[in-house]
Amino acid sequence: HYNKYQTGGLQHLYARHIRREVGEDTFHDFFKFAFVRNPWDRLVSQYSYLERRPDLREFMKVPEGTPFADYIQLAFDSGHVQVAPQADFIYGADGELLVDFIGRFERLAEDAATVFERIGLEDASLPAANASRRASDYRGYYDDASAERVAALYARDIEKFNYRFDTPPPAPDN
Repeated sequence: HYNKYQTGGLQHLYARHIRREVGEDTFHDFFKFAFVRNPWDRLVSQYSYLERRPDLREFMKVPEGTPFADYIQLAFDSGHVQVAPQADFIYGADGELLVDFIGRFERLAEDAATVFERIGLEDASLPAANASRRASDYRGYYDDASAERVAALYARDIEKFNYRFDTPPPAPDN
């Protein structure tokens, strides 16, 4: 649940943290990529994931059975890196983009193929893992107030990655 930069190990690192860990030369020698996701869909996915992770729910101080609208604020209040804006992971403090490619969850298979080609993995594919048990369309979880709250909390992601609340949900095979 922790990492060295947000208080513990080395998972969920920002690109600037990775650069600090491996050094400037090594960082620049490698192809760096990240995948982003519609912020509204991302929060619903994380909310659903907590149903299977009581340890993480406890760590984030989200009581079992918390309604989704309440979860939004509790998640942000927790300060957990999993709800940090995605732009924080791939932009430096000065606003410099630190990755070479930004893929989108909404077109995961094709953007992953781009990454695989770039790093020399021919005929590679992504296995299905951590499949969500939620309704496929995130929009049904929101009322106007909660959708606006997420828009405010993720304003930078929405601007940088050109997301809208009504961005279609990912295809079923993603």
